[in-house]
Amino acid sequence: MPPKAWLKNVARHAGVPTEPSVPLAARLLDWTGELRDQSRFTEGMLDELTLPSEITAMAYEPGLGVLAVGTMVGTVHLFGAPTVRLWFELRPAVRVKHLVFKSDAYLLVAIDEKDNVSVYDLSRLDPKSAAMRNAAQGRRVPVSGRNPQIADVPMRVGIYSARNNVLCAETSTVHNHLLLGLADGTVETYDLERFSASPYKIPNLWWHEEEILRRSNVPDAPSRLHVPLIIAIAPHPKDVNVLLLCYEGGAILYSLTERSALRTYQLRLLPGAPGPDHGAPMEHIWSERLCAATSIAWRPDGEVFAMGHDDGCISFWSAGHDDRPLLVRSLTDIDIDRPVAPEDLAQKGPSLGPCEPIFKLTWSAFTPSSSWGWGEAQASGPAGTILTVMGGTPQSHNGTTVHALHLPEYTPASVWTNTPEAQRLVRQHMRDSLETTQVSCYTAHATVEDYILLPRINPHSNGAFDPYAILILTGASNTLPPLASHAARRSLEVYSFPPALETQPQYEALSLPLPLTFTGRGTVIGARYETLPLSAYRALLSGAPAEAAIGSISATQHMAGFARPNVVGGTLAHAEGIARNGRPRVLITWHLDGCVRIHDVSPHLLLLGTTDARGAVLTHAFPNTLAHLTVDLRQVLAHPALRGASGLSVLQQHPERLLVRNVHAAWDALELAIQLETGHVFHFAYADAGAASGLASSMADVSLGTPDAASGGDQDITPLDAAADVRRAGFKPNIVVHALPSITSLALSDAGLLAMASNTMLLVVDCHGHDIVLRAGCGNMDFYSRQLGDKEQKIISSESKSEIAALRFAACRTAGDSSFVPRLVVARASGFVTIWTLERTSLDSWLAYRSESSEVSIQGPVLALEVLDPVGMTRGLTKNDVIRSQAELDSPPASTSEFCVLLVVSSESVALYDRVTGARVDRYELHEQFTSAHIVDRRGKVLVLVSPGSIYVLSLPRFDTSFRMQRHTPPAKDLIAAMPSLASIESQGDFVEISDGHQLRLWSVFSRLPHGGVPSVCIFTPRALPIAPGSGAAGVISSVATGWFGRGAAGSLAPGAAIDALLAGPRRPAPPQLPPQICATPAADVEVAAPTQHAVDGTDAEAVAGRGTASSWYDVATRKVSSLSDAARYQAQLNMQLLHKRDEILSDLDEGVQNLEERARSFFKNTRNMAIKAAAREKINEFM
Repeated sequence: MPPKAWLKNVARHAGVPTEPSVPLAARLLDWTGELRDQSRFTEGMLDELTLPSEITAMAYEPGLGVLAVGTMVGTVHLFGAPTVRLWFELRPAVRVKHLVFKSDAYLLVAIDEKDNVSVYDLSRLDPKSAAMRNAAQGRRVPVSGRNPQIADVPMRVGIYSARNNVLCAETSTVHNHLLLGLADGTVETYDLERFSASPYKIPNLWWHEEEILRRSNVPDAPSRLHVPLIIAIAPHPKDVNVLLLCYEGGAILYSLTERSALRTYQLRLLPGAPGPDHGAPMEHIWSERLCAATSIAWRPDGEVFAMGHDDGCISFWSAGHDDRPLLVRSLTDIDIDRPVAPEDLAQKGPSLGPCEPIFKLTWSAFTPSSSWGWGEAQASGPAGTILTVMGGTPQSHNGTTVHALHLPEYTPASVWTNTPEAQRLVRQHMRDSLETTQVSCYTAHATVEDYILLPRINPHSNGAFDPYAILILTGASNTLPPLASHAARRSLEVYSFPPALETQPQYEALSLPLPLTFTGRGTVIGARYETLPLSAYRALLSGAPAEAAIGSISATQHMAGFARPNVVGGTLAHAEGIARNGRPRVLITWHLDGCVRIHDVSPHLLLLGTTDARGAVLTHAFPNTLAHLTVDLRQVLAHPALRGASGLSVLQQHPERLLVRNVHAAWDALELAIQLETGHVFHFAYADAGAASGLASSMADVSLGTPDAASGGDQDITPLDAAADVRRAGFKPNIVVHALPSITSLALSDAGLLAMASNTMLLVVDCHGHDIVLRAGCGNMDFYSRQLGDKEQKIISSESKSEIAALRFAACRTAGDSSFVPRLVVARASGFVTIWTLERTSLDSWLAYRSESSEVSIQGPVLALEVLDPVGMTRGLTKNDVIRSQAELDSPPASTSEFCVLLVVSSESVALYDRVTGARVDRYELHEQFTSAHIVDRRGKVLVLVSPGSIYVLSLPRFDTSFRMQRHTPPAKDLIAAMPSLASIESQGDFVEISDGHQLRLWSVFSRLPHGGVPSVCIFTPRALPIAPGSGAAGVISSVATGWFGRGAAGSLAPGAAIDALLAGPRRPAPPQLPPQICATPAADVEVAAPTQHAVDGTDAEAVAGRGTASSWYDVATRKVSSLSDAARYQAQLNMQLLHKRDEILSDLDEGVQNLEERARSFFKNTRNMAIKAAAREKINEFM
């Protein structure tokens, strides 16, 4: 210790007079006040933020902009705009196997593992959920904790049980039937307009093909006991009458009206064809082999389709020719179906081995730049098409990639004859359009299991036309710590689509709705619910986007619905007042992938928004993820500047050991301390864009420039300033401390001090100075400012008998020292408490020494260790406290009456001690094992303790009032291994809980007091859809065109109504009676002005009833005019689309008539010439 500081310490203890003892009753007043009333407390669930189990199915509807996700336990979750999310449960609740949308009718078809087909109408509310809505006040009745989001689910309008296992399902935007591919190879139809099964069935068409193989004595012909499975059903993009059915052996083009197979496509590699694996044994290459089909995809023009195979090759076929494919390729080679000499195979180089099957194909086209569009302005897409491929990579590689094959634009060849040479030119022209110009790869974090494309608005072409994003479903990753939970098995990743051709990176990561972020890699390991100072809240939001996003995946792409605020215990008129009384709050979550995310959960997000024709509408999601504040530890460790750092080598070499254990925040200083299971502690500090953490600049003069160099040469601290991203605002890495093997307790102060403990060892680090201030309990490695006499030896002897249970920084006075100085309170499991005094020297370094000790009552794990002032406010350690302590050190006060108390909360007892180390004020025995505790301040202060089965409330500072509330926790739906329930309580009485299965739920102990509840969601906000090929104006003239030119010339104009009549048969039932569709501006919200009825006191009767003043007739008329204008605008837009489509069709018909006229003229001319020649030949023969 420097001489000056030591002399000041001696003078302080010798010269500061002791304040005369004041009776405790006069010093400690009642803190609880009105909160002694038990009726104010009611347990209730606010929201559930995670999916109940792993994802099993997903689908996207572009017309509305709805993403649907099915889970293992039979729940379906719908996501739209950032504020829109709802879920419902299938009946019975079993695993969801397929999800299919019918865009033009706003239907969602869910097929479970019991092969029950449930049809939900997104435009209508379920009657039972609608009964829960209070129509008079336009808001919902508070919902029970067991099902907080049941009030806005769509109506189930149809139910059907398939007679066999459903392998695939497909809908069309032209007709109203659902096509179901069953395990016996047949196809059934279900009427989505009348919600009944239709008699039309397609038999197993591949039986005949396999029978031909068996009769031909083909060596690999399947047995007669084999039942060929149907893999996929792909309607023709332009001809609704034609289906492409994919079976195990190949594909069949089927006509619905003719009830027959038009063509059969089967890929067989000839002897000598290398196939995808040119390194296979020669006896395999020189044998004829059948390539089983696994997937199919139409090109949007309907001329060509691609078929994937189980050996990893892709064959491209012309729809009009089934003799041989146009092209057979793998991901790396083309023309792999052509025989190659053995010497030429050796020149191909080493083989990567057999390839995995092609699991899925999607063929996309994009909107060209044109003078007209639909719904919204369309960005001009790339020229050509993109074939997205899942699978086909070598089996020796991990299947973490999805490939995108960029193909050139195809223009039909102009051929006027049907000669073989003309057909060869047409075929060559088609083949040229299949030569890839570039191959792009989407690299996921784990094995890809499925994907879907997200179109902008066009639902046609199997949902692959003009997509803006790709959503990838991945499995578990071997680079993450193992976790026994269904929620950690599958993840979702979303990226922009299409990939760019010339820029790096080729794609950018987009966002996901919050519950989908909390799956797989994002499984929540822990959470903390905290209240922020207003200044800190404003600073954190300064780097957030200024404008609210219109979609939950891409900020610029529209998604469905909107949410209205739901004021529980009040009306919308009270929303602003309730929001003003609330405090800014954040939710900190840490995840399996090593990320720490911060979410805004302030009350105003559920209460305030914008007002338009729909009424009050929320603009931000709740919780609102602050993406710029996300901390990714794996990204920090992978930074090139930290490569080879000795303290990080364990985490860099074994990334599966990176698991966050806890996160502590210092909000006044805007700093984070992230604790890992390995004992590493990362320190981050917030900084604006264009700056490092703010601590790096102050340490620039002492840093040695190497990752292992720290101030003073300490090897237990590694600077991380080089890994800071100065381009954006957020938390920037500062240091990592790796001095202790495993951390059992940690505390972070707003003055830059970080304390951590491991068993009996204690370490205090100056994060701003990159220096170790204190090391105790480490034997010969101890480092601190020693004192005179043997008092310290007695304290050390007592400390060594028990491990450290809790740490707390505070600037306070104690019973043995009335000076106001920074202190560290160290509580051990035995009840022994040590007070470490911290002093700031003139050299901007810290000194630490033991000042005194005491005994407290601790039974079980310590849940809270708080230093409180006389009015119950929590004392911490900030920079202002350090400045004040230094001022009092230079000029000690004559006397002071200021004092603090120490609150110690363990799992079985609560105790309060006067002057931190003084006499015990009161003690309370708990009769239940609690897991969390916190002081709640809501016009009075109480201590709230939470356990999995109950909530306990204690008055403060005297524990003279207590009561217990029974909890109603929903049962775990998909549990693998039980885990202890962990809860984090904030000062307003809300808490977040992580329960079995890593489910994240928000609760409140004041659920009956006015607050913002789960919003009222309207997901039905339709937009004008583009005209489907073969429908609209085409249906009007299709019959005429068919009569003129036949099915081949006008097949693409087949009307959907005729197909429905064909599939449904003559006994089609009548349409069912359904309730009206949802209206974005319901009539209940428009109140007609009634004659004013005054109450006794002269106030309006409606005001007394809480409904506010009624709208005037002018407002009603204005809203009606606005509604009619919107409807007229919508109809005009639709009419313009039909008009443009009519013009296109008439133009095609005009070209067809001209072609027919020219062919007729040519036919007449040729016939006349032939007749003249024949007559001349006869004359010559007669003459001869």
